[in-house]
Amino acid sequence: MMDAIGFHCNACGKCCNSPPAMSVAELFRHRQRFIGSLAVGQARRLAAGSRIADGLARRVLDEDDAHALADLQDALFHPWPAAGRVLTLVTQAFDYPSLARCPALADDGNCTVHGQDKPRMCSVVPLDPALPDHLQDSVLRNRRASAAWTGVSCIQPSVAPPYRPLVLQRRVADPAYRDDLRGRRDDMAGDKARWGRAVAGMLEKEWRQGAAPGPRDEAALVLPLVPVLAVLATEGESVRAECVDYIDCQLALIDAAIGRALVRKRPADRETTAQLRGFAQAYTRQRRLLA
Repeated sequence: MMDAIGFHCNACGKCCNSPPAMSVAELFRHRQRFIGSLAVGQARRLAAGSRIADGLARRVLDEDDAHALADLQDALFHPWPAAGRVLTLVTQAFDYPSLARCPALADDGNCTVHGQDKPRMCSVVPLDPALPDHLQDSVLRNRRASAAWTGVSCIQPSVAPPYRPLVLQRRVADPAYRDDLRGRRDDMAGDKARWGRAVAGMLEKEWRQGAAPGPRDEAALVLPLVPVLAVLATEGESVRAECVDYIDCQLALIDAAIGRALVRKRPADRETTAQLRGFAQAYTRQRRLLA
């Protein structure tokens, strides 16, 4: 096991190959840049003896690991009717998967969002806020062993310059990363309290009545932010007006994204185009209700 893991970003873009997870506040702040979505999925509750990685990154949880993971899942996610599962509601940016890049990347591959405007999740990568701090070494070892990160040299079992110590003795050693992990989890817990519980209840009611399909084990169900906006709009007229403005910006972004896809003429884009058109229809209906 690597007791020391160093990190040095070389701007290769491997971690910017998809739109980032973002809090609702961040999506609202960047309403003219990112198409927002709600990813609805399931996560397993892992008991002691479970593995969170295989191969070179193999990790078997002990009792303390399992309890720490369960406590974190309870703080961030929602009860799921099936035993041994939690319901995950994560707001995130959305774009055509075929582009394999974050919408905030410039043509030269560099990020165009900096400082306080940078989504918190972008500052957390390559760590995973859904796992306790003392399991982050497994996250890093798993990324090094992953085919998706083949050739990446940013994560190394070394803290010699230019690598800075990120994990030492199963602890997140970098103070900035510790703060960003805590901040991302606070954002997720805040969203859970503000709208998550209500949206989870709305979705579970629809699933019980057979009005909509639930999330599958193998993939998240990706929705527009309509149920989130419906909950937020009950907070008052100013928030309702902000939701309407958000919808207007989203409709413009979606229209532009579909236009670019039609110019590209990639067969792989057709399913996402249909999905975005569904987003636009749902937003248009919700705008009528809110306005």
